[in-house]
Amino acid sequence: MDDRKRLGQLEELMAEMIRRQDQTKETLQNLSQTVGNLTETVSNLAETMGSLLETAGNLAETMGSLLETVGNLAETTGNPAETVNQLAQNTVSRQGFEYFSNAILGYFERTEARRVRADFPAGKDR
Repeated sequence: MDDRKRLGQLEELMAEMIRRQDQTKETLQNLSQTVGNLTETVSNLAETMGSLLETAGNLAETMGSLLETVGNLAETTGNPAETVNQLAQNTVSRQGFEYFSNAILGYFERTEARRVRADFPAGKDR
């Protein structure tokens, strides 16, 4: 009887080991699937980041073109403030215009400051 009891315990132990092995196998499959999903997510994020950087580059290029256009208009009129006022008359969004005009005026101020520094280096008289 003692051997049958031990054999029963051994069978229960084997069944428990098989159950745990199956659970471990399932857990590893789930982890593998999760890693695959994370890899795909990271790939999608990298692609999105690339698109965002491309968009930012396009916006920077557009802003540069706009500033160049405004610069050309200012040269034509000879007066940056006049150019900004002309643009204001053709602008639908006042808030957007204010932002844009501040950017333009800042551009002209920086450009003028660079020109003055180039024309009158520190410590030099003309």
